[in-house]
Amino acid sequence: RTGLISGFPRMETGTWLEHIVVPMMAFIIGYHLPIMMIRRSPRPVFLAVTGAWLMIHRDSYTRSGGHAHIYNHIVEDMELARAVKQAGDPVTLADVHRHTSARMYRNAAEVWEGYKKNIFAGTGRNPLLVFGVTIFYTLLFLFPLVMLIWALLTGQPVLAGWSGAA
Repeated sequence: RTGLISGFPRMETGTWLEHIVVPMMAFIIGYHLPIMMIRRSPRPVFLAVTGAWLMIHRDSYTRSGGHAHIYNHIVEDMELARAVKQAGDPVTLADVHRHTSARMYRNAAEVWEGYKKNIFAGTGRNPLLVFGVTIFYTLLFLFPLVMLIWALLTGQPVLAGWSGAA
């Protein structure tokens, strides 16, 4: 009866970069954040929403100050959710992908800009943390693929995790 509810819609994609990167958004948030804590904890550190789909109760909007103090923030959906939590109202991240869809980006430049602004804001605008997150995800997602391709092209399966020894 109060609060804000948000969820990741089914993401429509068109370009190759959208197909690769956009579906990872919900995974990355789920990987780093215990989803149940978004609603259960009053602490703003446990927070995730998406501007692609959110609803807010009128009373919560009023108590949180609405858009009056967040209109100039880069990631205003997160700022609104933070204000709702600080006002003492719940924020919920729900599974809405079966009920709604959205296409957030139309080309690689938009994907890059969208992720860049969200990662920078999501790390508290800490350049060192952005660098660390970038290295982490490069090693986690890209390095194994690069090594697999390299191993297949050079015929050296040891690097792909198989030594060939019995």
